[in-house]
Amino acid sequence: MADVAEPRADPGRRPHLGVQPGELDGKWYAKYWNPVMAPLPEHVREALALGPQAPPLCLDFDAAGRLSDAGYHDLENGYSLFEDGSMHLATLTRMPGVSPAMLDWWFWWHAMETQRYKLWYPRAHVYAEWSGELMERRAPYRERYIGARRS
Repeated sequence: MADVAEPRADPGRRPHLGVQPGELDGKWYAKYWNPVMAPLPEHVREALALGPQAPPLCLDFDAAGRLSDAGYHDLENGYSLFEDGSMHLATLTRMPGVSPAMLDWWFWWHAMETQRYKLWYPRAHVYAEWSGELMERRAPYRERYIGARRS
């Protein structure tokens, strides 16, 4: 039998911002919980103040790989709202010293539990859950999250 990570579905969940007393009890990463966040960078505040932008300015979902291309895109900072209720959000985030391998680890790791997801952005992240196929624990980190579905 393959060594797989069980999804952590919680159909009775009561989503909430922040972390409630006891939620981090026994978690090795509890020491990293910090609800105090730095202010939004000026370029992000400016983009939000503009309101939603025209959807044609956004990269199509299937073109997401182009985000790593050199140069800037039409919508580098801002958001668009779509008729189907979805949203495209773009924020240029400089992360000196962060490697692609670090990002692969983080995007897999944080989605394994809601509390981990909240460490990333505690004032906005409410819930994360894997759905669909189980993930191979021995698979490279990137394979654990690319193409996977989250609720």
